[in-house]
Formats: sequence, C-alpha cells, structure tokens
Amino acid sequence: MGTNLIEEAYLCGPMSKAWFKQEGKFHILSLDEDDQERIQVSPARAGDIGLLLDGCLEVTEVTEEIKGSENPREQLATLLRSRRHVYDALAFTLNGLNPKLKEKTRTSGIKLAEKLCHTDEVYTFVQQRLLSRPLAKGMDIQKAIELSKESPRMAQLYQNVQALDAAWRAIVPKLEENQQRQEEWLNYLTESKILANWVVAVLAKDNSKLETMKRDCTREGSSFPKTLQLVNQLRQHFSHPETNTSVTPIQMSDIVVTPPKLVFIDAPNDDMEAVKRVQELLNRKGMVFFPPVTTSLGMRHFFKEMEDNLQKCDSVFIPLKKEVPESWLHEHIRHYTSAQTRRRNVSPLQVKIYNPSKRHLNMPQERDLKITQCSNLTECFLI
Repeated sequence: MGTNLIEEAYLCGPMSKAWFKQEGKFHILSLDEDDQERIQVSPARAGDIGLLLDGCLEVTEVTEEIKGSENPREQLATLLRSRRHVYDALAFTLNGLNPKLKEKTRTSGIKLAEKLCHTDEVYTFVQQRLLSRPLAKGMDIQKAIELSKESPRMAQLYQNVQALDAAWRAIVPKLEENQQRQEEWLNYLTESKILANWVVAVLAKDNSKLETMKRDCTREGSSFPKTLQLVNQLRQHFSHPETNTSVTPIQMSDIVVTPPKLVFIDAPNDDMEAVKRVQELLNRKGMVFFPPVTTSLGMRHFFKEMEDNLQKCDSVFIPLKKEVPESWLHEHIRHYTSAQTRRRNVSPLQVKIYNPSKRHLNMPQERDLKITQCSNLTECFLI
C-alpha cells in the first residue's frame, strides 16, 4: 500500500505530524517522539484533521514533492523530519534573544541553532522568520550578538535583525504617524512576506528579484501606497558586500540608523521631467519624497494638501524653471511659512531651490525657513 500514489499531502512541522490522502481516505503520519526514524500511520477519524488545523501554526502542502516517489510515506516522513529541524532551529534562535533565560541557556540555544543551520534550507527558513518583522518588545538583541561570537551564522543573522529593527523604527514613523496604521501595515508586510523577502533579496544582492518585487509592491500595495517608498528606504539601510551569496554578512559600522530625510517636491507647471530627475537622485541618496501635488482640484485644494504634507517633511525642493515668475515662488514660500507655524517642536523647513539658470531672485526674508539656492542638483542635497 505504501507504493500507491498519494493524492494530497500536508505537513504540520511544529507538531511532527503530517496528513495525506491515499485511495480516497485520509491518514495521519506521526514521528515517534523517542525515535524520529520511526513513523506511525493511522487512519484519520472524524474531526482529526480539523483538530490539527486548529493547533498548527503553519501547514505546508507537499503533494508535488512526493510525486513519483517509490515510497511516498517514507518520503513524507523525511520531509517532516527536515521541517522539524527547521522549527527546532527557530526555537533555539529565539532562545538566544530571550532575556528571561540564563546566559548559559541562551548560549547553548545559539550553538544548537548554529549547528542546525549548517544547511541553507534550515538557515533560510529561520532567516525568513526573523526578518519578517522588527524585534518584538523585550527581546535582547545586543546580548544575543555578544553571545554568538563563536556562531558565525547566528551572529550574522542577529546583526541583520538588529539592522532591520533600527531601519524600521527610523523610517516608518516618517511615512506613517498613526500607531494603529503602523501595526496594520506591519501585519500586511508580514503576512504577505514582502518585508522578509525584500530584506533577504537585498542581502543576497538579487537585483532581478528586487525589480520584480518593486513591480509587485506597486501593483498590490494599494491599501498601503507607501510600501514601495518603505522598501526602497530599507534597501538604503543595508550595505552590499561584493560577494553575491544567499548568506551575506553585514558590518555594524555600515548600518545607517539616522532617520531618512523626507522631501516635498514642489514643481512649477507640472515639470515632470525635472521631478523624475530629482526622484532618481533622492532614491540614490536614501531619501523619501512626496511627489508634487496635483492642481486638478483647484488651487485652494492644492495649497491645503501641500501644507498638510509639509507637516511631515524635513525640506522642500523646488526645481525652478527659468520662465516661472517670482510671484509664483513668493506665493509658495508664503504657504511654506504657514505650514511651518503649525509644525511643533520641529526644526525649520529647509527650502532648496534648484536654479540652474542662476537668475537673480528677490527672496523674501523668512526667519522660520532656511532657504538656499543651488545650480547643481547634487549640490542641493549636500547643503
């Protein structure tokens, strides 16, 4: 009977159980707790599968993996053993972060995780789980890094986790002030695996995958439209060693933990060509930007939305065309000043005017703003 085709097969790794459908009937396969090489197979009674689903954190379909196997039950057991190893590795890795455990226990857990993570399959699973979200409250990442000095893969993973946590806390409040909305965004990124997949691809320097994910973020992130800005900013927070491997170390001295600059682009006459050049420059420099506000709903709406956006920005960038009158500039600066008066406990807005024609501008004196001019795009962002 073992050689008969299995029609469906599923793993429940944390519970060392699997279930499969063979000859139209469901069976449950378990690994012996005392001897993982021994397997037990029993017919599934009414409600058994439902109980497994209720108690299992993760279910993985493996029907394709065992197709064509001469002994599909044994193949299923092999897959289940490997899955048990990855969950053990995850548990030991988390033990290393737990400040409630004794230092000796944490160190032992890290060493056991290192041993289990010698295969890329196990390490990739643990890496995906830990990089799926920033650190939970109470986790002791600094001590985990100290204790992992003799466990290179764990040390690397903990450093990457610390980098992600620092980046998240630096970037997200700039993009989304509402705490509840931040949690909803994090849950979306975790459940969709966008965050973990993106960080892993960045560490692996997989540019092809990154470009595909960018398109996916644009297409699927409508409920969280700033997802693409977020992942672009996360990319800037990770350095890229030359080696292109799935396991890429990150030096702590290379981690940028200062908040990114948030720039509002105020382009006259919808000068999209200039806007595009500016956005490319900002992306390269690790800055987040608001695109120009549309005038399609009228100037009153335009200025209101602009002032609302300026509450969250560090600076305003104006790619100024030669033919734009000074009256346009003065009117917009007046609204920048109005927005500045509503900003509490924040440094003055920096207004940077890109003036490539070097024409003379009669600038209004605004003590609440820092206004500078430059004739070179790169120079504007070195001020």
